[in-house]
Amino acid sequence: MYIPSAFKESSLPRLQAFVQDHPFAALVTCPSERSGAGPFASHVPLLLNADRGAQGVLRGHVARANPQWRHFAPAREVLAIFHGPHAAVSSAWYEEPAAAVPTWNYAAVHVYGRVRLIADTEEALVLLRDMTARFQPEGGHVPLQPPAARTQQLLSAIVAFEIDITRWEGKFKLGQNRSAADRRRIREALRERGGHDDLALAEMMQTLDN
Repeated sequence: MYIPSAFKESSLPRLQAFVQDHPFAALVTCPSERSGAGPFASHVPLLLNADRGAQGVLRGHVARANPQWRHFAPAREVLAIFHGPHAAVSSAWYEEPAAAVPTWNYAAVHVYGRVRLIADTEEALVLLRDMTARFQPEGGHVPLQPPAARTQQLLSAIVAFEIDITRWEGKFKLGQNRSAADRRRIREALRERGGHDDLALAEMMQTLDN
């Protein structure tokens, strides 16, 4: 990812917190060179275990019908892209609009790593229970107790995996190259526009000047 120095985020705790807050990722893989196919992407929620390994571990699953899991290989790196709030920034919002151009402010984290398939039934069940606890805290009726036939059916329909993280890239483009006055004007304009991402981005930008 192209990251100008003003927008580079290198704090591992901040990057990990971002992924915890924005767990829905684009998981990108490349098939073997022999296949002649290009990159492949799936959109999946991923759980981060920040305290495992040197830089953390991501866990998730894809449908067994999804061919992407066949791209997974210990020697082949994968990429998970996490997006935060983003919004268009008008040049009219700057103190000197004639000397500026419109842009797009956003936050994104790229996480690279190597995949291990989870073949053990109990380990896969732990993953599913953890994901249910995180993403369905209100409860539900997903049966996850072996050896129930429904549980076995659910497990056979997915491929569980974990990604041993090898490196992180963070780009928080939040107006760091503008003056404090311009950042204040941008925040005010975003709040006035009032969209979900506008408000979330303004809140994220506020951290620069706190």
